[in-house]
Amino acid sequence: MDTHAALYAQGQQRLAYLRAIAPRQSVSLEQKMADNGITRRDFIKWSAAMTAMLALPLPFSNLVAEAAELADRVLFLAEGEIVADGSTLDVLLSSPAFAPQVAKVMSPKPWLTVSDVVQALAQ
Repeated sequence: MDTHAALYAQGQQRLAYLRAIAPRQSVSLEQKMADNGITRRDFIKWSAAMTAMLALPLPFSNLVAEAAELADRVLFLAEGEIVADGSTLDVLLSSPAFAPQVAKVMSPKPWLTVSDVVQALAQ
């Protein structure tokens, strides 16, 4: 974690800034997840998977989770390309860029599977 201390501190600073801004969402992510049958445990698994995909140490998963909760939109970049963009819940549930990994972590929830993505890409 020592090599990532500056990045972690910067993440904490940005989250503090987001906390200070009035929320733009009328319904919290927690309520949206409950409405869609997603448990807090599922959400934490997702944040850990996203942290791993970003090649960050596990302690960063709490920053990823809090950022997703505070933001009204999530954007993921890979090699300079946007690979996921949308509401936190949309990215959590249906991002084709992350679906295979999320499906593996979230199993047995009914999210997209690897075969779903392969089939969609074949069309």
